[in-house]
Amino acid sequence: MGDEIVGAPDYEPLRVGVIGTGLAMDRLHWPAIRRLPGHVKVVAFAEPDDVAASRFQATSGLPETARYLDYRDLLARDDLDAAVILLPIPMLHGAALASLEAGLHVFCEKPPGGDLAEAREFLSLEAAHPGRRLFVAENFFYRDDLRLARAAIESGALGRIHSMAWRITGQYVPRDGTFSSTPWRQQPQYRGGTHLDGGIHMMAAIRLLLGDPARIHGLVQHANGRMGGPSTLLLHVVFTSGAVGSYSAIHPEIAVPPDDASLRIFGDDGSMVLTPAYSQEHRGYTIYPARGVAEEVRVRRSSGALLDGGYVNEWIDFADAVRRGTPPVGTVAQSVMNMVPILRGLDSAEAGGVAIDVTPDCPLQPSEVSVPLWRPGTSADLACGLDLEVSRRAIT
Repeated sequence: MGDEIVGAPDYEPLRVGVIGTGLAMDRLHWPAIRRLPGHVKVVAFAEPDDVAASRFQATSGLPETARYLDYRDLLARDDLDAAVILLPIPMLHGAALASLEAGLHVFCEKPPGGDLAEAREFLSLEAAHPGRRLFVAENFFYRDDLRLARAAIESGALGRIHSMAWRITGQYVPRDGTFSSTPWRQQPQYRGGTHLDGGIHMMAAIRLLLGDPARIHGLVQHANGRMGGPSTLLLHVVFTSGAVGSYSAIHPEIAVPPDDASLRIFGDDGSMVLTPAYSQEHRGYTIYPARGVAEEVRVRRSSGALLDGGYVNEWIDFADAVRRGTPPVGTVAQSVMNMVPILRGLDSAEAGGVAIDVTPDCPLQPSEVSVPLWRPGTSADLACGLDLEVSRRAIT
């Protein structure tokens, strides 16, 4: 099987032009795209930075003639189906607008804007171009361990969910070769700094597993002089289901001791502990029932390849949405709904820690199951056609 994934589609590969070939393309999207030659084909790219451009040419095999310095020149090509926008957050809207006006479908990195006003502009873009897909990336919606955990919760494995807790800690400073090294992250021109940029993934996971927050109480601290925005964000959440939870992300300038970083969900009939997102060899969860033996579920790639964090599944969904017209999970509205609890938490903190309703400005009505559970194709099997291996074992 090599690097290619099983389950080749029955359509021509989506011809895409990439706008921005920095770390997001190098570390996240290209490893997924190269495994999906039947779904996606990169035709050209726009990258003004010579180092990033040379690196991408070396890994992709594209010729020098496929490179553009200005993405507007790239958009003038007549052999593209879609534009892939991997730019800093403040630049996403302009590139998405230009790409849609050029008649292309759009795959855009998250979040759709730096605040709710900009998010509404993204929603207006989508409404103004009904014949084109405007897809906003959120790989946590597509992570196999989270999808399987959601299915287990839906099956009633935990009974009524009443509580959740998630604490993520770690030093956050500029490091060469990492996402923190980018200047636009060190002095962010968007609300919340790392909590909107990176924390939006955690909110996506929470929403996928527990439904939408209805009410938020937020607190912040500033203990990092090297990265802009608050270093700490604490959220107390009341979900639409009636469950309650706590989420904390603590990222000071100084080094901090190792932490567990596991999401924990508590129900009347059992509890679930999800493994941290850092492992690439396997991820999964363990269910501790109120009575009986605990069950551990682990997800691996059957080919031996490292887990990719959901990017392969994400690209399959985008290609299917364009070629087959199927509704994707990664919509603008879903990405905005990931932003809302974080931004409402910041609003709460700025108002002195008062609890705030989530509902105003929501593009979707908050609900217990607002995020669709992605399945490959039309199969009811969560792993059908994927290079996926699921193992289960009892823990005594």
